[in-house]
Amino acid sequence: MSKAVLEVVNLSKSYSLGTYNYQKFFQIIKSFFSKVPLGDRFFAIEDINFHLKKGEAIAILGKNGFGKSTLCRLLARVTSPDDGIIRINGKVIPILALTFGIQLETSGYENIFFLGSLLGIKKRLIEKKLNSILEFSNLKEFLHTPLKKYSSGMITRLIFSTLIHFPGDIYILDEVLAVSDKNFKKKSVKLILEKVKSGSSVVFISHEEELIRKVCKYGYVFTHKGKLSKRLNIDNAIKLYDKTLKFK
Repeated sequence: MSKAVLEVVNLSKSYSLGTYNYQKFFQIIKSFFSKVPLGDRFFAIEDINFHLKKGEAIAILGKNGFGKSTLCRLLARVTSPDDGIIRINGKVIPILALTFGIQLETSGYENIFFLGSLLGIKKRLIEKKLNSILEFSNLKEFLHTPLKKYSSGMITRLIFSTLIHFPGDIYILDEVLAVSDKNFKKKSVKLILEKVKSGSSVVFISHEEELIRKVCKYGYVFTHKGKLSKRLNIDNAIKLYDKTLKFK
């Protein structure tokens, strides 16, 4: 078995319910000193395990609210786990909510460089990738237009095109093609597969079966809230996912 570039071991993340006020503040203080956990917490992810090997794409499937986006935020280090280990061997390019990090008052050009700076991409490399980004997004004529004048589809094309062209070892894609048109999805899938063929790895989240089958050979399924299945081939993963859709 090739070495895992991403490994998750016994990972858990919980959140607190309710509002925060002075009573809640004193409850938190009391809980800290007594080591007794607060009673109003719920697990978004509970004791999950999975791995991703170099040059492969895996699907993470599950109903909305079962933990997919929480997992992506943990892998992208946007938030921290309560327990467990995340081992990452390489550079992660998180392509999550496509409005994250963008500045609507500034131009497409400025946003491309801003997103690159957030990921530690050097300015010279961004300049080298600029033509490829613009050609892929088909937004060259709108390069210096403020994003507030873009449609949602144009924003999707610009941000996805920017991030997918930055070099990375692991790409995390969370429903990023949901609002894209058919032609953009087609060439996006082609580029994702080229990334995988060249040795990059992909964590792919989508509700679209056709896209999942094109991109991924294996998958994991959130069968219940916060609970992840074992590693399955993509046919069995989709079958299990379909079964979960029947649950209330």
